[in-house]
Amino acid sequence: MLISAKTLADTCDYLVNSCRRDINRAPDELERCKARYRENLRGLSLLLIGRREKSHVENAIKQIETIQPRRAKHG
Repeated sequence: MLISAKTLADTCDYLVNSCRRDINRAPDELERCKARYRENLRGLSLLLIGRREKSHVENAIKQIETIQPRRAKHG
């Protein structure tokens, strides 16, 4: 099965955004959530052959590592 670079990049972005939403819903599950999404991305990486394709996944994992829960708005 072939997958375009754009589809792969969109899939990685979707997973990063899903992780961000999950963390904002349950900030106390920060590390568990990050671990789950890292494993999902690593599983995706196993299916890929090229270095360029794997770089999309590596970048998504790096983005997940930087996610922090959104602070509550005071108002």
